[in-house]
Order: sequence, then C-alpha cells, then structure tokens
Amino acid sequence: MKIGEAARLANISKRTLYYYEEIGILVPERINTYRYYSEKDYIKLQQILLLKSIGYSIIQIVEFFKSTDSFNDDDLFRSLGDQLRLLEERKEKLDREIFYLKSTMQYVQIKSGIDTNKVLEVIDNLESRSMDNGVIKATFEEDNLTHRELEILNNLPIIGSNDARLDEIIDLIVEIRENMHVSPYSKTQQKYAQKIHDYSMLLFEGDEMLMNKYWEMITPADDTSSKVLGMDKTFMDYINKMMDYFENNKLNK
Repeated sequence: MKIGEAARLANISKRTLYYYEEIGILVPERINTYRYYSEKDYIKLQQILLLKSIGYSIIQIVEFFKSTDSFNDDDLFRSLGDQLRLLEERKEKLDREIFYLKSTMQYVQIKSGIDTNKVLEVIDNLESRSMDNGVIKATFEEDNLTHRELEILNNLPIIGSNDARLDEIIDLIVEIRENMHVSPYSKTQQKYAQKIHDYSMLLFEGDEMLMNKYWEMITPADDTSSKVLGMDKTFMDYINKMMDYFENNKLNK
C-alpha cells in the first residue's frame, strides 16, 4: 500500500510516517520515488503505535527495535516489564510532587504566607518516607500508644491529602488566625473553642485523653520548628489558652 493508505488505516498522519522513516524504525520500499508499505511494514507500524500508546518514548521504541529483529513474546514481555517499572517510578515521583504541592497550598492557607525554608525542610524529611495511596502518613511512637489509639491517629486527616475533612479544619484555623488580635477568652474565640472541642471529639472518637496526648505530640518547642506545617508555637499557645478557658468554664457550669 502507498503512504496515504497506510496513514489512513492506522489513523495517523503521513508526516508521522515520514518521521518514522527518518529515524529508521519504519523504512518502506521505494519504487519510482513512491513509498510502498508491505504487510510486514504495516504490522510493525501497529507494534510501534502499541508501544507508543502504553508510554514508550520514541527513543525507547528505537532502542527496542535495535535490540530485537522481531516482536517475539520473550523480548516484548521483558521490555514491557522494564517499561512498567519505569512508569511506576515516574508515578511515584508525580504522586510525591502532587502531595507536596497540596501540602504547600494548604500550608499557605493555614499560615497566611509561606516560610520557604520550613517547607523545604519538611519536604526533605519526607523524601525518605514511603507513600501510601498518594499520601505520606504521620508516624507515631507506638510504644506509648494502644492499638486502638494508633488506629484513631492513623485515621486523622493528613495535610496534603484529598481528605474532605481538611476543608473544615483549615477554614477554622484561618478564622482563628485572623482573630488572634482578640482575647482568647472573648465570646468570639470561645465559640471557636466550642467548634474545636466538638470537631476534635468526632475525630478522636470521644477519646479526650488521646486528643490531649496528640496535641502534646504536635506542639513544637518554639517558633523555629513545627511538627505540623502551619502550626507554630505562638498559634498553638493561643489555642491552648482558648481551650483551657473553655474547659474550665465547662467544668464550672
């Protein structure tokens, strides 16, 4: 068949066939300046298109056909295995980049700004940790926790994830941050304290002791460090004052 018919049957452009000829992976026979594709050529074209459709680059396709004269099962299976491993590595890298991007976006929301060094430091620490379903989970000292407590903690929303619960948490943090000029004992801030308490009790399945234990875990020693992006010591100290006042009033009622 001539080049036009081969292009039409394969649903590609003649320019693509010219390119494949130029790089040497599909060279048709020439008769009186016309290009003619045999049945064998057309089968090879289908093989090229298959490899391209499953993620092979043109360079990889060229290398594949350099290493084998035929599209035999052994060569193909071995090459597909290599390609699968390569794509999985790329997916892991892409998943990490997406996770870091979401984490940074949520951090900017929470913090109302960005400490570039802090974000880079956190990302650097996460690089050596494995991903699970597109997220890097928090780690906890298991010696100090029961099996049930670990289950609850591992089910908490993770910064950088698609967990819908994060939206409500971030909105609440933003509202409190915007009102930090107000006394933590004011009626306005005590309404936020009520929200924090109620929502925390849902997240921690009513386990107030675990909730307090977790808060201690994530409280940084000073403002130069933070264990959760955006949760600096100044902010957490402010929350502590809100919550202590809320708890005392609750007990005195």
